Amino acid sequence: MTEKILTVIIPMYNAKPWIRRCLRSLLVQTRVRPYLEVLVIDDGSADGCDRIANQMAEEMPGVFRLIQKENGGHGSAVNCGVSQSSGKYIKVLDADDWMITSELEKLLDELCLLNDPDVVLCAYRTADMRTGKKETVRAAAAGGYVGMEELAAHWERYRAVCTFHGIIYRTAFYRQHCKKLPERVFYDDSYYAIVPASHAAQIYVSRRCLYVYRIGRREQSVSAENRVRRLSDAERVITAVCATMQERRSSFGQKYWKLRTVSLAADYLVTCFLRSGNKRAGRGRARCFMKKLRTHNPVLARALRGRYWLLRCMGFLHIKEASFQKLLQVRKNLFG
Repeated sequence: MTEKILTVIIPMYNAKPWIRRCLRSLLVQTRVRPYLEVLVIDDGSADGCDRIANQMAEEMPGVFRLIQKENGGHGSAVNCGVSQSSGKYIKVLDADDWMITSELEKLLDELCLLNDPDVVLCAYRTADMRTGKKETVRAAAAGGYVGMEELAAHWERYRAVCTFHGIIYRTAFYRQHCKKLPERVFYDDSYYAIVPASHAAQIYVSRRCLYVYRIGRREQSVSAENRVRRLSDAERVITAVCATMQERRSSFGQKYWKLRTVSLAADYLVTCFLRSGNKRAGRGRARCFMKKLRTHNPVLARALRGRYWLLRCMGFLHIKEASFQKLLQVRKNLFG
């Protein structure tokens, strides 16, 4: 029996409008089909999307498999998929997104030839459902192996693809360094992209553009309204990430962990000060958050102090988030 090279895990919850396109994007050529495993994890759906996935599993039982479970959230579905995976590598694909089939076929060939990297980074594409605009997100340096030292030292070259949408993990490595994603919360994808990746020794940066990330829907967890509504979830995920600070990793892995965690916490502050319509409540949440950080993680608190006061002042002045992002870009251009 041919070894499965890649397992694609699809967490699915009430995804009937999108799941057919998602699954059809994984219909690769017969030549590489034996290398692929697709696990559709139905997280207690009630809209009939399971029937679509089951039909695909019946038509192609050697590739597609439907696993049904009680609702536990996105992280729970990923955890279930990881436990059932037989592929050498794993990739999570959300049910409302899809893959570029031709690029997946080329990636399967590429993965067969790699020297067992812990992490594979791929470019991805965003597709805005409101405007139809598509944009490709790539690493500034692609097409070879890098160590964590290189990644952390030249972070700006790689940060764009060190995300949920860009990361593929070697399965054995992931299982060793990520026992379980946070469950019953949104934003578990941040934990997925930070904690296991921080332990990586060898990383391969592929030229493949694999994932298509659907954006522009108001109901998405990344919309401004939902970020405000789900601040408690964001804080729970940050707390879970912070709990891994003392895990044994290289100094460069620790630098990666800090860079990503500071960015994650800073985005929480942006939500409190600039996205929230209730400025007083937002300031209160941010103040309590920083107080907890100073007690339990003073290193991160110090790293965030400047941004905290800048954002607090911008909130008082009712300055929009877009202006803050422009300010960050100017700072990056001036100081690197």
